[in-house]
Amino acid sequence: SSAQMRAGVPNFVRADGQTAIPTIVQYCRPGKIRVGSRVRTNISEERDLASIVRPAASKLEIGNSGQGGFQVTFSDTGVRTSLSAREVIADFLRELRDLAERETRAAFRSLWITYRSHLDMSRVEVLRGAVRDAFGSDCAVETLPEVLAAALPFIADRSNRGLDRYTVAVYDFGSV
Repeated sequence: SSAQMRAGVPNFVRADGQTAIPTIVQYCRPGKIRVGSRVRTNISEERDLASIVRPAASKLEIGNSGQGGFQVTFSDTGVRTSLSAREVIADFLRELRDLAERETRAAFRSLWITYRSHLDMSRVEVLRGAVRDAFGSDCAVETLPEVLAAALPFIADRSNRGLDRYTVAVYDFGSV
């Protein structure tokens, strides 16, 4: 999700009429993809199935070497190609950026991306590279573990400043 800050209040950016887009990409032909709900839902041909990649799986495919990859068949042409996990993630994010910019005139100058705490830093750097590929090298990209991001409201709460000591517990039920 993306949000524009207005008077200190986040307003979620809509892309394709939604604030949350399903993380799915369909490769139609070189330079043409569909994301989220635009992916064909009545997929009946094997070629169409072979054209779909889930960026969430891409994060898992990055692997320790930072590569990973997918064999994809373009749905419109039947041509097969190999795409790295970084390319799939960047393609998905680039399409989301384009949708958000068209629909809301949002401009992305800096981004924070969160990641699962168990990812090693080489994988985080691949994710950062994919974000830069999608948003441009002039966009500042910062990273933050998801559990720390979940605790930020408490950490930033000024009323906690007077406490000598406190404990923050963050539970992630995202993969349940």
